[in-house]
Amino acid sequence: MAQRSGGEPKSWKYMPLAESGHEILSGNSEDQVKISGISLHALAGGRLLAAAAYSGPGVRKLHGAKGRQYRLNHWLQSRILVSCDKGGQWKEKQDLPFTAPCLFRDGNSLYVAGHKGNLQIARSADGGETWSGTSDLSSYDDNGGLFVQSPAGVLRTGRFIYLCFMRAEDPRQKAAASPAYIPEILRAPCGADLLSAASWTRCRGIPAGDFFKNALYQEFTTLAQAVNPRAPQPAAWGHPFLCKMDEAEDGHETLLLLAQSGGGNHATAATVLSTAGNMEIKPLTNAAGQITAAWPCPGGSRAFDLFHDEQTSLYWLTGFTPETKATQKLLLWKSHDLINWEQAAWLLNSPADNFRCNMIRCTVRGNDLLLLALQSGCTPETKVRTRLMLHTLPAFREL
Repeated sequence: MAQRSGGEPKSWKYMPLAESGHEILSGNSEDQVKISGISLHALAGGRLLAAAAYSGPGVRKLHGAKGRQYRLNHWLQSRILVSCDKGGQWKEKQDLPFTAPCLFRDGNSLYVAGHKGNLQIARSADGGETWSGTSDLSSYDDNGGLFVQSPAGVLRTGRFIYLCFMRAEDPRQKAAASPAYIPEILRAPCGADLLSAASWTRCRGIPAGDFFKNALYQEFTTLAQAVNPRAPQPAAWGHPFLCKMDEAEDGHETLLLLAQSGGGNHATAATVLSTAGNMEIKPLTNAAGQITAAWPCPGGSRAFDLFHDEQTSLYWLTGFTPETKATQKLLLWKSHDLINWEQAAWLLNSPADNFRCNMIRCTVRGNDLLLLALQSGCTPETKVRTRLMLHTLPAFREL
């Protein structure tokens, strides 16, 4: 946090560090279009890429490629935007026929993964200027077409790239976190042809409501309700992240799955065992051998963002305080072990113009942390409006 100077010291007050920002994209109810999913990525040279999903009846009237969601037939579109001047000006580069885009890199190639019920992916070999056509990673049927969320983040270890999607037997599910969501993890070797479904190994879990049927789950629910009386019953998960925890001498990797819980200052967590032949999602256990669902995570009740910074060897997390729309704050936290968290900065307040921040995505560019905020609110001109705001936190590692 920074202090505003000028006048007597007693008149100073704390101010958010990344409060100022500028709009790069919008949607409104007049056009029956809203922004519903975002991703942000920075290349080594400072070039920025943003991806945003459009949804609503008005999508059918938009230019460019569009898709239809499996079973529901809703119109979907995602757009790729590129900035070559540190986020000042943005140009639309590609329309894609799916929703919930997630940008990531492997070698010299950029990828964007998403879904229209079934999983899809596209590639760029020139820094986002041009893109391939989309490739299916799962079938457009009940077995492969019931996905509702793309990864909130992508894990790249020394050997593999991991993605974690959420699916639901009922594709009408719209909640950010739900007991009905089923995690499905995809793994591919680094450097493989990621456009080919054959490159990916898949592992499907079970719904959170079945996965966490145990005594400590009830304790977790009580903790969640103490902070947020609207915490879902039973335990829920959504917007998943994967973190590497350990690698054995035989190359087997142990991962931590962290997901939005829907209530309390905890994330919903599980462990993933990745061996040469397959993967397995298992509950976490404590020292007494009891299964637990909760993992310490500031702001874990809402859509948080999480990344590991090699330069500081720290995990950095952006999360919302569990407060009302008028008083919510976006905070930055850091940790060396994903368990003990230290608050590093107060980033953003609720906007003063009757907008609320619904989702945040982060990327590192040089020494700066960039924040892409998805906001929604009402204006006199349009009843409901969504917008993307880009914020910058300079020299974040010094916090």
